[in-house]
Amino acid sequence: MTTQYCEAQDKAYARQITQTNMAEYYRTHGINWDDEMFDDSWEHFENYDIVVDDVHVGVIRFSRSDNTLYLRDLQVEAQYQNGGVGTQAINWAKEYASQLGMAQLRLRVFPENPAKLLYMRLGFVLSHKMEVVEEMVFDLV
Repeated sequence: MTTQYCEAQDKAYARQITQTNMAEYYRTHGINWDDEMFDDSWEHFENYDIVVDDVHVGVIRFSRSDNTLYLRDLQVEAQYQNGGVGTQAINWAKEYASQLGMAQLRLRVFPENPAKLLYMRLGFVLSHKMEVVEEMVFDLV
């Protein structure tokens, strides 16, 4: 399996996969999808496509603050979940953060999201609980 990360060009695809993958969590927590907020984030975040063997299988998105890289979104197509794509993407995010000289990689996750177990397995620890999400951190230094 050859995985590549390249600058994302297709905002509609990123919106669709994010909206689809997050729909149940948003419904559970009474959050309404906001196209305008997504469009704004697209302009301000670093957006990458996840491509496996020349097939577009997801997106990964970041923002930066001081010496912290924030993993804002990691979305993988349902048929590629639980097959190593997420693990590879997190490991790539760690390498990317290190290359940028960041001290931490942070993310937010709904507590019931099974991906939380992946993050924990890959060394992320709970930083703090917020109203509906939990923030997790991986120290790079």
